[in-house]
Amino acid sequence: WRYPHIRTCVLRPVNVLGYYTHSMIGQYLRQRYVPTVMGFDPMMQFLHEEDLSEAIALALQHGLQGVFNVTGPGEVPLHTAIRETGGAALPIPEPVMRPLFDRLFRTGLISTPAGAIDYLKFPVTLSGRRFVEATNFRPLFGLEEIFQSLRS
Repeated sequence: WRYPHIRTCVLRPVNVLGYYTHSMIGQYLRQRYVPTVMGFDPMMQFLHEEDLSEAIALALQHGLQGVFNVTGPGEVPLHTAIRETGGAALPIPEPVMRPLFDRLFRTGLISTPAGAIDYLKFPVTLSGRRFVEATNFRPLFGLEEIFQSLRS
């Protein structure tokens, strides 16, 4: 904003999944037994990696400036995402889970730090309306295809 002659666009995508994407949420969902916080089943949003590529191209094509959320085809409860990616949810009480994750992360046995537990309890649900209005973006991949890309 201090330099209006420089066009800056920040895209904030929801959880991106796909065959080529290496992310913490992807590693989490690729596990056979996926630890969850007992008593929590939050709504999660996902976007296919190819849809993110399309969103970047549209942002460049339209010369966007500003901050835009990029969302996928919808949201599902965490347990649904786990089941659809081929895993089984393993509910763990939070007082047990937090120190366990801390210890396993510090020793390199898992890639999820204890701080990520809060995200598994209270993720943010975003609206991509502003980006859609600016670019007419529509995700090409549905949730089933997104989850299938992780199983492949």
